[in-house]
Amino acid sequence: MKIIDIANEVVKYLLTLPEGTEISTTAAMAKVYCSECMKGTEFIIEGKIISDSELFDVDNKIHTVAKKNGLILDRSRFDGMDVGLPYNLAYIIKHKK
Repeated sequence: MKIIDIANEVVKYLLTLPEGTEISTTAAMAKVYCSECMKGTEFIIEGKIISDSELFDVDNKIHTVAKKNGLILDRSRFDGMDVGLPYNLAYIIKHKK
């Protein structure tokens, strides 16, 4: 499975969530692909292991696809902070009007 395919599926799910929902990329991936698909910090999706390093790419692509679909995934409350891996940080869903 390609990163763009994962991003598209996750964004489809994010579009169903109400304004103000807080969720991280990894939590959204677990909802879409099942939490049992996790092995430690890696996801196994359709037999492909998505490593920690690939999760950075998945997170970036999800933000890009979300923006194209009228969603803002707002993590601004973490700006300037050194708090963790971006794909584990919850963003607030905002629907463009």
